[in-house]
Amino acid sequence: MPFPWLAGQRITAERLMESAPVYVQKTELQARTSTGTPTADPDLRITLDPGTYDIELEFGYAGTAGSGGVRTNWSVDSGVVAISGIRFTRGTGADATGRNSDPGRHTANGLATEAVYGLTSGSGQRGWGSERWRALVTARGEIRFCWAQKTSNAAESWVAPESFLKVTRTG
Repeated sequence: MPFPWLAGQRITAERLMESAPVYVQKTELQARTSTGTPTADPDLRITLDPGTYDIELEFGYAGTAGSGGVRTNWSVDSGVVAISGIRFTRGTGADATGRNSDPGRHTANGLATEAVYGLTSGSGQRGWGSERWRALVTARGEIRFCWAQKTSNAAESWVAPESFLKVTRTG
Protein backbone atom coordinates (compact mmCIF):
# COMPACT_ATOMS: atom_id res chain seq x y z
CA MET A 1 0.00 0.00 0.00
CA PRO A 2 1.25 3.45 -0.77
CA PHE A 3 1.83 6.11 1.86
CA PRO A 4 0.42 7.96 3.71
CA TRP A 5 -1.17 5.60 6.17
CA LEU A 6 -4.89 6.08 6.58
CA ALA A 7 -7.17 5.42 9.55
CA GLY A 8 -8.23 1.80 9.62
CA GLN A 9 -5.27 0.43 7.65
CA ARG A 10 -3.46 -2.55 9.07
CA ILE A 11 0.02 -1.85 10.45
CA THR A 12 2.40 -4.62 9.42
CA ALA A 13 6.10 -5.14 9.96
CA GLU A 14 6.66 -4.60 6.23
CA ARG A 15 4.87 -1.23 6.34
CA LEU A 16 6.83 -0.15 9.40
CA MET A 17 10.13 -1.09 7.72
CA GLU A 18 9.24 0.93 4.60
CA SER A 19 9.18 4.11 6.66
CA ALA A 20 12.35 3.43 8.70
CA PRO A 21 15.29 5.68 7.74
CA VAL A 22 18.21 4.03 5.94
CA TYR A 23 21.73 5.28 6.74
CA VAL A 24 24.83 4.95 4.58
CA GLN A 25 28.07 6.11 6.22
CA LYS A 26 31.57 6.59 4.83
CA THR A 27 33.93 4.10 6.40
CA GLU A 28 37.22 5.88 5.75
CA LEU A 29 38.64 9.21 4.67
CA GLN A 30 38.74 9.62 0.90
CA ALA A 31 41.17 12.06 -0.69
CA ARG A 32 41.21 13.33 -4.27
CA THR A 33 43.92 15.26 -6.08
CA SER A 34 44.23 17.04 -9.42
CA THR A 35 40.53 16.92 -10.26
CA GLY A 36 37.88 19.59 -10.69
CA THR A 37 35.14 17.36 -12.13
CA PRO A 38 32.81 15.79 -9.53
CA THR A 39 32.61 11.99 -9.61
CA ALA A 40 30.52 9.61 -7.52
CA ASP A 41 31.62 8.90 -3.98
CA PRO A 42 32.04 5.12 -3.56
CA ASP A 43 30.17 5.08 -0.22
CA LEU A 44 27.54 7.86 -0.32
CA ARG A 45 25.07 6.27 -2.73
CA ILE A 46 21.86 4.27 -2.43
CA THR A 47 19.30 2.53 -4.66
CA LEU A 48 15.66 3.54 -4.14
CA ASP A 49 12.38 1.87 -5.07
CA PRO A 50 9.50 3.96 -6.46
CA GLY A 51 8.09 6.43 -3.93
CA THR A 52 8.78 9.82 -2.37
CA TYR A 53 11.84 10.27 -0.16
CA ASP A 54 13.52 12.80 2.12
CA ILE A 55 17.26 12.68 1.49
CA GLU A 56 19.73 14.13 3.97
CA LEU A 57 23.48 14.38 3.50
CA GLU A 58 25.96 15.51 6.16
CA PHE A 59 29.62 15.57 5.20
CA GLY A 60 32.94 16.71 6.61
CA TYR A 61 35.50 18.00 4.14
CA ALA A 62 38.85 19.75 3.97
CA GLY A 63 41.34 21.02 1.48
CA THR A 64 44.53 23.02 1.37
CA ALA A 65 44.94 26.63 0.34
CA GLY A 66 45.68 25.35 -3.19
CA SER A 67 42.69 23.02 -3.58
CA GLY A 68 40.37 25.16 -1.51
CA GLY A 69 37.74 22.61 -0.46
CA VAL A 70 35.21 20.64 -2.52
CA ARG A 71 32.59 21.11 -5.23
CA THR A 72 29.58 18.80 -5.22
CA ASN A 73 26.58 17.67 -7.22
CA TRP A 74 24.41 14.56 -7.52
CA SER A 75 24.19 11.90 -10.19
CA VAL A 76 20.86 10.05 -10.42
CA ASP A 77 19.31 7.39 -12.59
CA SER A 78 16.52 8.42 -14.98
CA GLY A 79 13.67 7.45 -12.62
CA VAL A 80 14.77 9.86 -9.86
CA VAL A 81 13.57 13.49 -9.88
CA ALA A 82 14.34 16.14 -7.25
CA ILE A 83 11.19 17.93 -6.13
CA SER A 84 13.00 20.44 -3.93
CA GLY A 85 16.31 20.85 -2.19
CA ILE A 86 18.44 23.12 -0.05
CA ARG A 87 22.16 23.26 0.67
CA PHE A 88 23.61 24.70 3.86
CA THR A 89 27.16 26.02 3.61
CA ARG A 90 29.40 28.04 5.90
CA GLY A 91 30.42 31.48 4.75
CA THR A 92 28.79 34.45 3.14
CA GLY A 93 30.60 34.58 -0.21
CA ALA A 94 29.45 33.06 -3.46
CA ASP A 95 31.71 30.08 -2.89
CA ALA A 96 31.38 29.78 0.91
CA THR A 97 35.04 30.37 1.64
CA GLY A 98 34.59 31.32 5.29
CA ARG A 99 34.59 28.62 7.96
CA ASN A 100 34.84 30.13 11.42
CA SER A 101 31.98 32.32 12.65
CA ASP A 102 30.29 33.22 9.37
CA PRO A 103 26.48 33.00 9.50
CA GLY A 104 26.16 30.62 6.56
CA ARG A 105 24.47 30.61 3.18
CA HIS A 106 21.54 28.59 1.89
CA THR A 107 20.88 27.80 -1.75
CA ALA A 108 18.09 25.98 -3.52
CA ASN A 109 18.80 24.41 -6.90
CA GLY A 110 18.74 21.15 -8.84
CA LEU A 111 20.58 17.92 -8.11
CA ALA A 112 22.98 18.35 -11.04
CA THR A 113 23.84 21.96 -10.12
CA GLU A 114 27.27 22.23 -8.52
CA ALA A 115 27.68 23.67 -5.04
CA VAL A 116 31.08 24.77 -3.75
CA TYR A 117 32.19 24.31 -0.15
CA GLY A 118 35.43 26.16 0.46
CA LEU A 119 38.29 26.52 2.88
CA THR A 120 40.66 29.45 2.81
CA SER A 121 43.82 27.84 4.15
CA GLY A 122 45.48 24.52 4.72
CA SER A 123 45.40 24.91 8.50
CA GLY A 124 43.89 21.47 9.03
CA GLN A 125 40.50 22.80 10.04
CA ARG A 126 37.50 21.04 8.56
CA GLY A 127 34.35 22.36 7.03
CA TRP A 128 30.94 20.74 7.29
CA GLY A 129 28.31 20.62 4.56
CA SER A 130 24.66 19.71 4.76
CA GLU A 131 22.17 19.06 1.96
CA ARG A 132 18.47 18.20 2.10
CA TRP A 133 16.37 16.97 -0.82
CA ARG A 134 12.88 15.67 -1.47
CA ALA A 135 12.91 13.23 -4.36
CA LEU A 136 10.26 11.46 -6.37
CA VAL A 137 11.33 8.06 -7.65
CA THR A 138 9.18 6.75 -10.51
CA ALA A 139 11.40 3.75 -11.38
CA ARG A 140 13.95 1.95 -9.21
CA GLY A 141 17.15 3.96 -9.40
CA GLU A 142 20.33 5.00 -7.65
CA ILE A 143 21.31 8.40 -6.25
CA ARG A 144 25.01 9.18 -5.94
CA PHE A 145 26.71 12.05 -4.10
CA CYS A 146 29.51 13.36 -6.36
CA TRP A 147 32.43 15.57 -5.41
CA ALA A 148 35.79 16.92 -6.56
CA GLN A 149 38.30 19.51 -5.46
CA LYS A 150 37.08 23.09 -5.48
CA THR A 151 40.12 23.91 -7.61
CA SER A 152 42.13 21.14 -9.27
CA ASN A 153 45.44 20.94 -7.42
CA ALA A 154 48.13 18.38 -6.56
CA ALA A 155 47.40 19.03 -2.86
CA GLU A 156 44.52 16.86 -1.69
CA SER A 157 40.96 17.64 -0.73
CA TRP A 158 38.99 15.02 1.14
CA VAL A 159 35.62 13.92 2.50
CA ALA A 160 35.62 12.55 6.06
CA PRO A 161 34.62 9.07 7.29
CA GLU A 162 31.85 10.37 9.59
CA SER A 163 29.95 11.69 6.55
CA PHE A 164 26.57 10.03 6.02
CA LEU A 165 23.54 9.80 3.79
CA LYS A 166 20.11 9.31 5.42
CA VAL A 167 17.07 8.39 3.31
CA THR A 168 13.51 8.23 4.66
CA ARG A 169 10.55 7.12 2.58
CA THR A 170 7.66 9.53 3.02
CA GLY A 171 5.26 8.42 0.32
